[in-house]
Amino acid sequence: MSNKNARVIAPTSKTMCLKGNVKYKLIRTCAYCRVSTDNEVQKTSYDSQRIHYKNMIEENPDWEFVGIYADEGITGTQTKKREQFNQMMSDALNGKIDLILAKSISRFARNTVDTLNCVRLLREHNVDVYFEKENIHTLGLSNELFLTLYSAFAQAESESISENVKAGVRMKMKRGELVGKYAPFGYLYDKDKDIIIPDKSKKDIVTYIFEEYAKGVGFRTIALNLNSLGIPSPSNLKWCHASVRRIIINEKYVGDLKTGKYYTENVLTHKKKVNYGEKEQYFTSNHHEPIISRELWDKCQEILTIRSKIIKPDGNRDKFSRKYPFSSKIFCGICGERFIRRSYKIRSNGKEIAYWVCRSHRNKIECSNLIHYKQEELGDIFVIAYNKLFQDSDKYINSFMKKVNEVINQEQDNLNHKKIQDEITKHEIKLSNLIDLQLDGSISKEILNQKNKEITDKIKEYEQQLKDTENVELTRKKTRTN
Repeated sequence: MSNKNARVIAPTSKTMCLKGNVKYKLIRTCAYCRVSTDNEVQKTSYDSQRIHYKNMIEENPDWEFVGIYADEGITGTQTKKREQFNQMMSDALNGKIDLILAKSISRFARNTVDTLNCVRLLREHNVDVYFEKENIHTLGLSNELFLTLYSAFAQAESESISENVKAGVRMKMKRGELVGKYAPFGYLYDKDKDIIIPDKSKKDIVTYIFEEYAKGVGFRTIALNLNSLGIPSPSNLKWCHASVRRIIINEKYVGDLKTGKYYTENVLTHKKKVNYGEKEQYFTSNHHEPIISRELWDKCQEILTIRSKIIKPDGNRDKFSRKYPFSSKIFCGICGERFIRRSYKIRSNGKEIAYWVCRSHRNKIECSNLIHYKQEELGDIFVIAYNKLFQDSDKYINSFMKKVNEVINQEQDNLNHKKIQDEITKHEIKLSNLIDLQLDGSISKEILNQKNKEITDKIKEYEQQLKDTENVELTRKKTRTN
């Protein structure tokens, strides 16, 4: 009897059908379809799968068509990203589906763990999955060995395809080509030339950001200024510290191209990680038309490097700020932490009082320095210190130059000392090799004695130079002490 004679009831219960005088239940059947990408060829396959399974279910007199669940252009290695798959699982576990049809295990899931977990869960609820290519009914399996093997093969196939794709991407990066069709803020992607070109409507904004940063203005202040001007960010929202920073560190604005900044951890998790050297990176200079000059770019990167190297006493990198005149310029004489600005308002007149205090107290680090300085007090202290420095400028300059010369001389002495020591070691090796040659019979005793004298004399000469260098350093130390 065909489905047209079946009684239509709620989808949570099975439809009853008569075959002669015997009642039997129709098997509520659905199909799951999926393609990996959203290109035209795959879309055709996707549509074909839907039509194929719809006809297949409706033509079977023992099956009741429940529907088609289909994910288009979605990864198969993770079920959490497939909405239709998850909806199908939910419907099946809620008693709305008895049988699921799938083209193959690889269409169902390319992750062995996900495949087994889903199948086990469905079997517990008496839901069968039929894989057409492998001709497997999961309820008919006496054990999971075959399913495990097939799933493992499907996962290996996915990993192999992934590696092939990655190899193709690496070849593009080696050739200095763009990977993906993404154009950063300030650029447009030219499809015909497969290159990015400056966007005239946003070019001035990018230039403004770099010029402001080169003047010493911080990320946060630049973001506030852009927001006050009503300029939308790359995401068409408000600018923030991070969005400005991303522009400053992006080499594309100077016309260069760096690829391989990120990499996918593995084919199963699809988790992207920042590439700190774990994978190959490729750099192409003068790849496309720049928005800013090389000089402006270098200046901004120099400032960025200086600010990134501010190290706290605990070894961690500190934040650099120029928001206020004394920001990142005052440090605690006890714990070494920098002073931060705080303020409060007087209720009677609403006047704001600014003061500076050791940052340790905010971070709950032990520090006995409980003194706080008002903004005006710090201004007075700075003026006094500056005037004193100006009045005794010769004294401080001479002291500073003396320290500089000491460091230079010390570094030079260390360099000379190491160079001489390396020469001594090199000649000692030559002497050892000479003796080995004589023992092997490669040279005569006369040549051995001649070369031995030459090398020994040279070693003595270097040892005397080393002694003279040490004497000079000792004399300098005595002079500095006196």
